Amino acid sequence: MCCCGTLMLPAEPAVMGRPKGPAKVQNGFTLSGRHVLVALLVFFAVVASVNGLMMRLAISSMPGLDARNGYDVSQRYNAEIEAATAQQGRGWQVTAQVGKRAYGAWVAADFASPNLAPLGGMTVSATLEHPATRQMDRSLALRETTPGHYEALAPGLQGGVWTLVLKVERPGQEHPVFVSRNRIQVER
Repeated sequence: MCCCGTLMLPAEPAVMGRPKGPAKVQNGFTLSGRHVLVALLVFFAVVASVNGLMMRLAISSMPGLDARNGYDVSQRYNAEIEAATAQQGRGWQVTAQVGKRAYGAWVAADFASPNLAPLGGMTVSATLEHPATRQMDRSLALRETTPGHYEALAPGLQGGVWTLVLKVERPGQEHPVFVSRNRIQVER
């Protein structure tokens, strides 16, 4: 015992019957530092290669960009604002429907003026954009079946959430006169 009342033990307690050297398994295999190093290197090489493969697949299937060149988008910004203001000023009443049939889906849109007169004679297109990959996007040319009513079929369209983009273009105009983007649910 020491002066402060604690028990003093020797720095290395004597252990009886303890073998000297590394522990050996009965089959003669000894785990050494080299084995641990190789196991760690192999483990992290597998993790890094799987991460690299997953990253490559993710980037190649969806780069995350709507526009390839940010400079071009910035140069068209004011024109886009003017086109949106002009579209709002027209006061068109637009309704769109998407329905599922046995062989795919159909898209229909009705266009009316502010006084609810049908708007006919326009070039209307629709794009069904898939939320995960642009490879599944569908572009459709809607045809006018009655004045102001446009429709098209989308054969083989899968059910789920899509973005419906409607565009109305008139000959001789640089920008579409109407653009609408809406999230829709197509029945499964």
